[in-house]
Formats: sequence, C-alpha cells, structure tokens
Amino acid sequence: MTMRALAHLPHLAQIAIVGETAPHVERSGHDLTYLAKAGLLDPPSMPKTLLADLAGAERTVSAALEALYRVKLGLEPECTYVGLFDVLETFAMPFEHRLTAPGGSLAGGFAGYGIYRTRDGWIAVAALEPRFIARLQKELGISFVHVTHSQDEAMALADLIVVMNAGRIEQSGSPRDVFNAPRTAFVAQFMGGHNVIATDRGRIAVRADRLKLYRSGETRARLSGVVRGIEYQGTHVQITLDAQGKPIGSEPLDVE
Repeated sequence: MTMRALAHLPHLAQIAIVGETAPHVERSGHDLTYLAKAGLLDPPSMPKTLLADLAGAERTVSAALEALYRVKLGLEPECTYVGLFDVLETFAMPFEHRLTAPGGSLAGGFAGYGIYRTRDGWIAVAALEPRFIARLQKELGISFVHVTHSQDEAMALADLIVVMNAGRIEQSGSPRDVFNAPRTAFVAQFMGGHNVIATDRGRIAVRADRLKLYRSGETRARLSGVVRGIEYQGTHVQITLDAQGKPIGSEPLDVE
C-alpha cells in the first residue's frame, strides 16, 4: 500500500514500521539481530525484554500523533517510516559516548551508581545527586572519598576538602576554612570564585559577595578599574573589571 493508492483518502496518514529505514528498508531482521547490530547485547546472555519492538511501538505512537497534528493544520499527509534499528541507535548513545561502557561513570566508574552484592542478594544503588550521596553515606555510616570538579558538590558533601592542582595538594581543611581562608590564589579562585587582586601591601583575595562598586573619583573606592563586561545571571549580576595589578600565580595571599 502506498500513499498514491490512498489518494481518495486525502486526510489519511500512513505510518510504516520497518526494520531499518532507507536505504535498507527491505533488509530483514528481528529484535535480537537489531540489538546485536546496535551493540546492546552481552553474549551469551539473551536479552530480558524485546527492546527494539517495544521502543519502536512507542516511537510509532509519537509519529502517529505528529501525523494527526499535520492533518489538523491542513498540511498534506506523509508516509512516515519508523525503523526499529533506528530507535535502538538512539538507545545505544549512552554506550557509544562511554557513559555505560566498561569503566564509564554509569557502568561502575562512579561508586554511587552500581550494583553490589549483599548478604541477601544484590542491591542497585543510584546516588548521583549530592543529597542522595549524603543520605547514603549517613545511612551506611562509612567514610567516602568523593572526587569531583564541582565546588558546590564538594562544599555540600565533604567534612574534609582536599584541593589539588596538577597533582599537588594546594590546601586541605573543612569547607568553611577552605572557602573563607584560601591559602593560594588557585584555591581562592577555584573554590570560592574570589577576586585575587595585587595591592601595595601584597595580593589579597576578595569575596565577590563583599564587593561594592562606586563611580570613578569617589573617595570611598579603594581600588580603581574599568568595567569590561556585565552579565545578568538571575540571582546576581557578574561584572568583569580590568583592575591594576600583576599576573597571579599560586603563592600565599591575604584574605579579606
């Protein structure tokens, strides 16, 4: 059946479920062979569900709703092909991008997301968000070593923070100490987003939430600079300044 044969039914849309879309529409196959081609099998185990068939059915419903909407808008109906293998290609993306490949963060690379043997069998743990990690740690009553590049996550979870730079420990301490009293420019900028400024009495770190801006020439201003950018970021406005000072390294500094 083709759309030409249905010309006497101008409002009828057609959805064709095939194994693969063009140019392999006529290539035969089944759920198992499509799973194998998409790399979603783990031989010799057989799959526990008909993933291609079920996912293809869901995709067909979406295609049908889209076709009905086109007719409602007065557009010409189309013949839409839903390929079962095409659907599996979408499902295989986490594996292709190494999220679920061996060693990936969702395949055992992150301790908070995995399957573990217990005395009563097996248990699945999926604690990705900081609040779930903290709850898991509290219920288990054990110490965690959590590696992260998220400053907010480190502040929320850790009793002890160790800040490393190029394989070297820059500072360790409680979240409050590391944030309020950074020992180097790297820690100040990485953990707190502090401004590190060179002054006559040495370099200082100034918290962004404790800065005040004044017009040029006002006596209350302690440092001068030129506004180079203003960005609205919802809860705050980020202002970029060119201030007087020297290049910043990782030597000790004072904190205001």
